[in-house]
Amino acid sequence: MPNWCENRLVVRGEKEDMTKFLKVINDKTTRSQNLLNAFIPAPSDEEDLYHWHIENWGTKWDVDFEDATIEDDYAEFSFDSAWGPPVVWLEKVAKKYPKLKFSLKYEEPGMDFIGCAKGKDGVIVDQSIECWVK
Repeated sequence: MPNWCENRLVVRGEKEDMTKFLKVINDKTTRSQNLLNAFIPAPSDEEDLYHWHIENWGTKWDVDFEDATIEDDYAEFSFDSAWGPPVVWLEKVAKKYPKLKFSLKYEEPGMDFIGCAKGKDGVIVDQSIECWVK
């Protein structure tokens, strides 16, 4: 059983760009699974999915989706990921949707870290990790 990393992803942008982004979620996910896979699909013929997930998503497997708030120019997703945040996934998604702004706030109290990664203009512009105990 993993340590769970709590995540809050906020996506902002113009209505047209948000519609394209959200269509991927509506077409390929359910409320409980496949958020990461919808945007960066794992190959069906991959023999070592554990390492593929780490290299392409930054986490052991797809996230445990909890909640979403969706508006025309804003979406917020809450989910848990195994061991760490899906920052590698965010880097790839930010490149696919360069007109959108992303903010991923995460915390993993079992391993004592907290941080935020932000995507803008297709790149991650800020990533910080801090120890809770100093």
